Amino acid sequence: MVDVLNLALPYFGLIFIGFACGKAKGLPESGLAWMNFFLLYVSLPALLFDIMSKTPFAELNNPPFSSERRRADGAILARADTWIEPASVAVLIGTFASMVTLTSVMWLIQSGRLAFP
Repeated sequence: MVDVLNLALPYFGLIFIGFACGKAKGLPESGLAWMNFFLLYVSLPALLFDIMSKTPFAELNNPPFSSERRRADGAILARADTWIEPASVAVLIGTFASMVTLTSVMWLIQSGRLAFP
């Protein structure tokens, strides 16, 4: 769990710092859009590159792990046809649910019934 937190905290820390600076300075929407662009297309790839560059090559080039991974992927793909319909239904339900919840939250914010601090 500590490893997961060490990987996720820098990224979420950047998001929090950006949010706090935006609230403190009252940045316009265009400034926040550029901040989102920076987080997604600059900081996240840099964070992933940093993680991969610190990983020893021996761990990246591990033939037993690679062969077991290929074997496991092959076993999963051999049964993939049976999961097509349930996966499609799950994507459809998730898309519909996100459409309803996102629209509702946007309406609540715009109407003033839901306010952020």
